[in-house]
Amino acid sequence: MTVMRTEYVNLSTGTVRAGATGHGESLTDVESYLLPLERARGRGLYSFGVAAGLRVSATAGQAGVTVSVGTALDAAGRLVVLAAEGAAVVDPDVDPDELVNVPTVTVPAGGVAVATAGLSGERLVTVSWREVVSQGVVANAPVLVHAPWLRLLPVAGFQDVGAQVVLARVTLDGNGRVTGLTGQGRRLAGVVAGRVELRVPRPMGAGAVEDAAAAELGAREDGGVELRLLAGGQARPVLSVEGATGNVVAASALQVKGPPGGRTYGISSGADGKWHFADATAQADRLVIDPAGNVGVGIAAGQAQRTLHVEGSEVHSGGGVGGFSFADRTVGRFVNVPTVGERWVWYSSGGSARLWSGSDRLTVSAKGEGGGLDVARRMRVRQGGDASAGIWFMQDGVPVEFVGHAFVGMSDNDHVGFFGNPVGWGLRMNRNTGEVKFGGNFGRPDGASTLSLFGSQVGDVGGGVLFVRSGGGVVAFDGGDNVGINTRSPSTPLEVVGPGVAILGRGGGGVFQAGVRGLGNLGVWADGSNNGILASGPNFAGVFLGRVQVHNDLDVRGTLFKGGGGFKIDHPLDPGNKYLSHSFVESPEMLNVYTGTAVTDEQGQATVALPDFFEALNRDPRFQVTPLGQLALATVQGGVGGNRFTIRTDKPGVTVSWQVTGVRQDPWAEAHPVAVEEPKPTTERGFFLHPEMHGQSPEMSVMGYRDGTGTTARERG
Repeated sequence: MTVMRTEYVNLSTGTVRAGATGHGESLTDVESYLLPLERARGRGLYSFGVAAGLRVSATAGQAGVTVSVGTALDAAGRLVVLAAEGAAVVDPDVDPDELVNVPTVTVPAGGVAVATAGLSGERLVTVSWREVVSQGVVANAPVLVHAPWLRLLPVAGFQDVGAQVVLARVTLDGNGRVTGLTGQGRRLAGVVAGRVELRVPRPMGAGAVEDAAAAELGAREDGGVELRLLAGGQARPVLSVEGATGNVVAASALQVKGPPGGRTYGISSGADGKWHFADATAQADRLVIDPAGNVGVGIAAGQAQRTLHVEGSEVHSGGGVGGFSFADRTVGRFVNVPTVGERWVWYSSGGSARLWSGSDRLTVSAKGEGGGLDVARRMRVRQGGDASAGIWFMQDGVPVEFVGHAFVGMSDNDHVGFFGNPVGWGLRMNRNTGEVKFGGNFGRPDGASTLSLFGSQVGDVGGGVLFVRSGGGVVAFDGGDNVGINTRSPSTPLEVVGPGVAILGRGGGGVFQAGVRGLGNLGVWADGSNNGILASGPNFAGVFLGRVQVHNDLDVRGTLFKGGGGFKIDHPLDPGNKYLSHSFVESPEMLNVYTGTAVTDEQGQATVALPDFFEALNRDPRFQVTPLGQLALATVQGGVGGNRFTIRTDKPGVTVSWQVTGVRQDPWAEAHPVAVEEPKPTTERGFFLHPEMHGQSPEMSVMGYRDGTGTTARERG
């Protein structure tokens, strides 16, 4: 059906057509009343968009889209009707304001085809309200034909204000073929209302029925939505959506009903200020949360004493990762992989209960030899309320109340030992001196044993290996045997093995009187599992009277003093035949140097960001700035602030090379300032670090020089 109306205006003269039909009155009624009124109603009661139909379809890889019949409303309140057998405009290039000679197409029942040839990229399929002039069927009188305008407009720059109603978004390749079709941008027409009243039929006495208001859905002042019940003639809010937060608020309990015969559960905020999850069928709370955040399960409301309080049954955790996780009370966060006990987990695996913190720390098992209690680290046993700290042992066949057969532990604060019930302490060791005392006979003829002889001890550790400890100050081995101390297989004339210091040597107080002196191609060979040599001394920890080679990193934790220094490497240009050496840069202050380049902007400024620790580490910053590539003036504006400084040049775009030095002010540097000039100690006066540089003999060295007499000049002085 073609939607049309009579054209009452003579377009050639711009006047109302004359005739018996009363064109002027009809024009007034239609143009000045009916149409404006209808459009005002459309604008006021509805929002623009698709009202019905107008489906957009296309075939991927082919050109063209099809729009089915349907209805839409634009922002001006005009109804856009794409009707079967009606008219439509599909030419995208016609004048939007033209009424005459506008080409139209007849709308097939299956929809209107819109061409995409010559188009590409992202496009919006739109429909607009439009009328065109045509010839009517009555006396060929001109008519205005409603012909919706279908177009594919570019996405870029499109303003969705309702002048055109978007139906779909289509993606076209360079040949106008469809590669994508979505509903993006399509919007549906809506109803504009402050509230919607819901009514139900209700009997109003004998023989009468009428509709009565049951509820209303309305807007809140904050922009939210509220559902109100109207029973009793007063609006009662039951469900709200807050406009500011989007929170959903229920004014009473929420219940979830199961299928017929099932149970009903509910949640509510009670008058007691607590949150209740209840079994409404049984009329019993299953879970209650109080205002303090305590969760109670299986207990009466208000009785939860902890964040989670469960009564009536144990708390069960099962499955592949079942267990109970808890954190160190001093750690304020969740640590997924603990390393120092930040989090612990009780769990069970393989028939054993395990306490885990990064790894299993304790295991209690119901099976396996020695699995009753397995601790992965050393244990500590405290005295507590018992007579002493220790562990009792007992075999099967004794009452539980029996104290035990044997005890290992402390006999008092200074002694640890073995106790037998009923004989008493069989062995005790003094923890301060290591002295061991037996409470009865000791020794054995068929195995390892020890014999104490007044101040000396003789024993056999097994395998025929004898040990002797003298009480007279001398133990002589003159048979050419290898002697082992704390080892049964010495590989040298003397091999000492100890858990702490294996050998302690004490010498005299002279410069060359040593606790240990080694002679040979290598005087001392140290090969430690962690550190090779550990030396300390009130003056120097080590004195080297010759060249020293370090074949790896040198880590100095204090101050390094030297006569000179630098680097020496294989020469870059002739590494096989030459060396290249450079000296260190020296200063009477502890200086840090920072360098770089910067380019000034159009105002001749460049801000240089220094490390975020610069001002904490340095004081007294000093600057050097040099323009590169052109003659220019450059300066530093204002010094360092916020770990950055500003370079100013007399012209823009100048590349400036900059250098900043700062004097260290960290705690170590402040505690160890460089003493630029200092007097020599009394014992070193008259002696030199480098005597040969001052025309002195080597024996005048501060370090001491041993001559043929076996003494040094300092010792003789």
